[in-house]
Amino acid sequence: MPEQLSFFPKPPLNPTMPAPYSKAWLLLRDLLQGPVTQIDWLNMGRGWRLAAAFKELLYLGFPGEAEWVHADGWERPIKRYSMKPEGLDIALARMKGGSL
Repeated sequence: MPEQLSFFPKPPLNPTMPAPYSKAWLLLRDLLQGPVTQIDWLNMGRGWRLAAAFKELLYLGFPGEAEWVHADGWERPIKRYSMKPEGLDIALARMKGGSL
């Protein structure tokens, strides 16, 4: 179904920051370095709840994306999570400025 046209401008992106050092906050910090897969998340010692942390970022208003990819050593595709540039800009500014 196509998106309905609106005569009103879109509101500016203003996501809420996750609680400091929560899984969602750690994922947001990791996404500043680039896309993350479950394999990466495990290798960082973050556990099995990558999808839950990513979903939390979406609930908070961050514009994230997930795509299926094939990873070496895995027979089934896995998801690779990333953040759109405008979300990364906001996250970086708030983390640097201490506005958590």
